[in-house]
Amino acid sequence: MADENPAEEFRRVTAAAMRAIAEREDITLVYGSEARMVDNQARLPMPSRDCTDHEIAALRGAADAMALRVRYHDDAVHARRIPPGENARAVFESLENVRVEAIGARMMKGVADNLRAALEDRCESYGYTRVNVRDDAPMSEAIGLMVRQKLTGEALPEGGEQLVDLWRDWINDKVDTDFDSLAD
Repeated sequence: MADENPAEEFRRVTAAAMRAIAEREDITLVYGSEARMVDNQARLPMPSRDCTDHEIAALRGAADAMALRVRYHDDAVHARRIPPGENARAVFESLENVRVEAIGARMMKGVADNLRAALEDRCESYGYTRVNVRDDAPMSEAIGLMVRQKLTGEALPEGGEQLVDLWRDWINDKVDTDFDSLAD
């Protein structure tokens, strides 16, 4: 393996970590245009030639999130509980992602660091620091970020905080749930 190129070594090591986190030996990892999981095949964007430590952590965070979903998500339970309505479904999906990621983040510091880097990248790539009106800020993402902050105890990245600030008062007025009790 000494002759292995860096991208292939990253793919091999990341796939092994995904299999360990997911507790599934059948997970494979390939490179594609976007991060996504289909059945047992994970797809990550190809790391850049001059890959920074942050880019590596963000790619690992995307992989860790997929592996945690494989391990802690139950499709049958999810299908039974998913609410009707586009907004309700978006919030439900966002909270499910937060739930499985928070489990992993609380159990493994390295995974928490990787998920944090992936979140920072997502906030940056979606341009949340440039969003200044609520109509341009997805409510489901704001709720997910608020719950993520409660479950992990971590501060949000700048873009995430800006997005949440646009919705916080409205959500707190409408939602009859104590976010502080969610961690229990």
